[in-house]
Amino acid sequence: MNSRLHHIRLVAGFETRPSRNPDACRRTFSREDCQRLSSALAEDLASVAPEASTGLLVIGGGLLEPGELLRPGFGAWQALEDLADPVIREQDSLARVLAIGSHQGRLPDERLRPPEHAPQGSMLGLPILLIVEQSGADALSTRLESVLMERGGIQPPARAILAEKAGLDTAHGQFLTLADQLALHQIQLDTAGLGAFWPPVEHALLDADEDKSFELPGGLSLTWKAEEAVMSLDFLTFDESARTPVEYALWIRAFRSMSALLDSHGIAWKADSELQQDHQRECLIEHSGTGDAPDSVTEQVHQACGLIAWTVVEKGRQTNIYPLSGGGFDILKRAFRDDPRCLPERRGNMHYDKDTGTLSPAP
Repeated sequence: MNSRLHHIRLVAGFETRPSRNPDACRRTFSREDCQRLSSALAEDLASVAPEASTGLLVIGGGLLEPGELLRPGFGAWQALEDLADPVIREQDSLARVLAIGSHQGRLPDERLRPPEHAPQGSMLGLPILLIVEQSGADALSTRLESVLMERGGIQPPARAILAEKAGLDTAHGQFLTLADQLALHQIQLDTAGLGAFWPPVEHALLDADEDKSFELPGGLSLTWKAEEAVMSLDFLTFDESARTPVEYALWIRAFRSMSALLDSHGIAWKADSELQQDHQRECLIEHSGTGDAPDSVTEQVHQACGLIAWTVVEKGRQTNIYPLSGGGFDILKRAFRDDPRCLPERRGNMHYDKDTGTLSPAP
């Protein structure tokens, strides 16, 4: 980075209305379309902060969801910085707009590229990098922090291009600083009842060089390990937890909510357990002793959280198999639903020994 320049990370955020055909949404803009959209956005930004027009405004041509934008290292903005460097070296003046669109449907940097699937939520954003001279940069940053949330609305011309080229009907458009985007995302998680799971994600995004432990709802414990850049989630089976089924259902919901949120933000995590881990099937295997029960497969389900585990008895030996991810759940479900030992009466309920507090096969 040129020491005379200052980088300000912004977002053009859009709240979209539900679509009758969400799969028709186009999340990537061609170079020509991105140039049109970027020009309209530059006018909107200049109307709020005229001094921003003296800098190089770099706009990525891929619509990203908050979890895709807010990732360790903030790669979308790093990509814009890398792509802008050669332009800066070749130009005498910063005052221009650099639109990073796609060629034959592909953006020039993987960090700007949206997934192929349709958006999962209603909030989408374009990453924006404003590069200005160091002189006056602090004042401009402070001004943008104070005015964008109140006055940084995106006007109809830009939103019309979004509707035409992306197939998205927007209810609202708003310029945000990166700090605004982080705060807004936290509010959205609070509204969804997931606010308690934000602190570990925020730490991994903003303080990744520091180890830190967290205690979350349901008794879930986890630790950010800075050297490995991974979040370690303590995993407890039902047998290990010494909890009632209701209490364990709360714990497993917390584990799944946390791991899903980490996945959405591209944050590496692992289950911390001494149990055998099957990486191919993405599950943990608990060997829980021997008995005289016949060979069987029991689908252990609690009504409050869905499937907990499968209990498998083979030749008198019982194992409990816990999926760790959606992928693991799908793999195991396909296998066990085709297993003749997984009879209909062994599905849909939770079976456990009340005296020992451990899972048991269905009778």
